[in-house]
Amino acid sequence: MSETVPHPLPAAPSLEQLRNQAKGLIKAHRERDANAARRIAQHLPRLSNAAPSQVFDGKLLLSEAQLVVAREHGFASWPRLKKHVESLNAANGSADPLEEFKQAVRDDDADRVKTLLRGHPSLKAHLNEPLFSFDSPAIVFRGGNRKIVEALLDAGADINARAVSGGPAASDCSKAPRRKWPNSSSRAAPPLQFMPPRTWA
Repeated sequence: MSETVPHPLPAAPSLEQLRNQAKGLIKAHRERDANAARRIAQHLPRLSNAAPSQVFDGKLLLSEAQLVVAREHGFASWPRLKKHVESLNAANGSADPLEEFKQAVRDDDADRVKTLLRGHPSLKAHLNEPLFSFDSPAIVFRGGNRKIVEALLDAGADINARAVSGGPAASDCSKAPRRKWPNSSSRAAPPLQFMPPRTWA
């Protein structure tokens, strides 16, 4: 199959739009769209030059759809496309730091979260806001990711924060990291104190 010319990215590309392209490809694959089959066979190595019936025989993973989108734009992988878009938006100042932060948290990208918090101190004002599913702050939404929780706590997030709709606090999560006091390499902070249950007369 002959190679196609890569689709150029816009001057201010949106990762969200690129993600939606990948999700749209998955939907088209489920609907057995012929154009989707052509795109997948052209850019997905495991189905290289496969017939449409072979392309539709099985599930298309999100990571595979993202690879197709990346290769359509001339990149060898989704991470390379993602890094290019982030760098481009940072250079021209078109990225919204809060939206970038929210997406990094959703992506479980601890390194990106740390970079954004260091580069944009204004984000600290939003750490305890209900920005995620079930009106939860970032530290609750990603309470199971030790690196992200550490980054959020270092930036000033409240370990006792809860979702507006209820549920456990970040400190109740069994995977929450043990914090250490400054200038100490071994002594962990004492456990959080909880009020005893009330009894009614």
